[in-house]
Amino acid sequence: MKTLFLIRHAKSDWNDYEFNDFERPLNQKGLRNAPLMAQRLKLLNVPVERILASPATRAIHTAQIFAEFLDYPVQKIIKVPELYQADTKTFLQTINQLPQEAETVMIFGHNPTITDMIEYLADHKIDKLPTTGIAMIAFDLEDWKMVSRDSGELKMLDYPKKV
Repeated sequence: MKTLFLIRHAKSDWNDYEFNDFERPLNQKGLRNAPLMAQRLKLLNVPVERILASPATRAIHTAQIFAEFLDYPVQKIIKVPELYQADTKTFLQTINQLPQEAETVMIFGHNPTITDMIEYLADHKIDKLPTTGIAMIAFDLEDWKMVSRDSGELKMLDYPKKV
């Protein structure tokens, strides 16, 4: 069994024109919601074996906040340049290249690709995963190479405004 957490980065700051899209930092709402959602995820008591993230500032910062709450070494977060502005094919290739021994993986990325991947992997239609939203998809597979369209089951969908 493989478990994949797809997490959209926390809310970022569009108001500071000093930064380009890649460098946009988290805003105050993002800095509040990331710890909130990381705490919710910690309650599941799932041992995370790998964290991958887009290297964009807002994605990597979100991943770092989650890592701290989940007692995952921040320095072990793997920055994957291909996840920034990735399409579903590139995103799937990243998943398919995960090591077989890793059972539980988190990937931090961006919309629309995060939403597209949830729909692609679990055949579950959602309008749009909100910022700091988390999708947990389980795969009854032995190897990440076998992950493909509709091969997973959406087990959880959570986001800051969900009651």
